[in-house]
Amino acid sequence: MDPSLYHDYKAVRNVILKEHELSPRCYLDFFNRPTLSRSSGETYVMYCAKLKSLLSMYVESRKVKDFDALLSLIVCDRVKSVLSEGCLRHVLSVEASVADGWLRADKLAEIVDKYMANHFSNNRPRASAIGTAQQVGVGVERTAGKPPPRPPPPTGLQPSLQPM
Repeated sequence: MDPSLYHDYKAVRNVILKEHELSPRCYLDFFNRPTLSRSSGETYVMYCAKLKSLLSMYVESRKVKDFDALLSLIVCDRVKSVLSEGCLRHVLSVEASVADGWLRADKLAEIVDKYMANHFSNNRPRASAIGTAQQVGVGVERTAGKPPPRPPPPTGLQPSLQPM
């Protein structure tokens, strides 16, 4: 670091953060940690400053610039906290490819809806093809190597063709 920047708080802070490379997830985990309580020698002013600093660092690391983006970030974090493991993995892989590192609420909702439409509740992908019919509202799930169930035999066969 250039010695002339030692008196510039933001420059020093950026160098320290760059060296430690804390991820946005780390900041959020630190902020949400249940053990992050006020220590006995810590005033409430100091405790609030610590919480505010952690939350500010999280928001800054997510490149949030305005109030709408902050609301979207909070909603997205809440939505991701209730997703299944498979869906969350999919969302995180999509988020890894975007510039800010996270999806806004409307894009997240689209990604999750598409995932849910193409996967069963156990996170297995749905195989579908043109010309195959599935009953509406019935999740027909097949396991690999198992043939589909046979349809029931037709009724009203001629007496000579009925099994004996």
